[in-house]
Amino acid sequence: MTYFLVADSGSTKTSWALITKEDVILKFESKGINPYFLNEKQIDHLLYEEVLPYLKKYLSTLQAVYFYGAGCSNKENNLKLKHSFKNILNIEEVHIWHDILGAARATCQRNKGIVGILGTGSNACVYGGLSVLRTAPSYGYLFGDYGSGANIGKSFVQAYCDNTLPTDLKKTFESAGYDAEKILNGVYKQAMPSRFLASIFPFVIKHKNHPFVQELIFSSLKRYFEIQVLPIIDEKWEMHFVGSVAKVLEDDIKKIAENYQLQVKSIVKNPLDGLIEYHQKY
Repeated sequence: MTYFLVADSGSTKTSWALITKEDVILKFESKGINPYFLNEKQIDHLLYEEVLPYLKKYLSTLQAVYFYGAGCSNKENNLKLKHSFKNILNIEEVHIWHDILGAARATCQRNKGIVGILGTGSNACVYGGLSVLRTAPSYGYLFGDYGSGANIGKSFVQAYCDNTLPTDLKKTFESAGYDAEKILNGVYKQAMPSRFLASIFPFVIKHKNHPFVQELIFSSLKRYFEIQVLPIIDEKWEMHFVGSVAKVLEDDIKKIAENYQLQVKSIVKNPLDGLIEYHQKY
């Protein structure tokens, strides 16, 4: 029996599936593997601790890895990942692609479409059915990632730091264990600040009916469409979204898309099942 490993990775978590051409053998998760934030030694350690234990008895017949990841947009980053897969899993056939192609293949298969990612970070592309035709510039949580968990979390924290957060929200936020020290530590001392900022998103969503939060979310999503989607499209093909934030904000996304005469056909939390279907089919 020949096995294949399919993975979709954001900055927070990676979803894995071990498959054959007909079946799914197992699924599991690990921490996110973003080569912009992790060096090769850290990636080796993560693969050894969180991935290898699931695969040990399959390694001798594991033929290939198909890995889609945030940060996998240049040769240097992809080479780093390939080295780690070969070092830890002893696999020669390793295919690394950017997560936006994974989102496109998972939702569109081989049909044309406009595809967005809204998770810890955000991205968008125009997909021609076989390849990504155009993609939005992605500058990460400091300079972009509009509509993402990190961006919404950052905007909320910014209001807290600027003392422009409504008093009731500020009190509830502090009652939940947040204060200036925790924010400074999470942003300036932790290895991945985007994860910390995105970790605030569940708190924000819990108070989604608050007018301030409604405006904050609307503003972030509107910026996402204006800066990351509209500039790259010239035909209004059907839209698809992937990501945990996209799923939670499904109704808001559809309303804003309608304002721009865009039709949202699907929103899925995790693209892994679509990627499994793609690789078993093609």
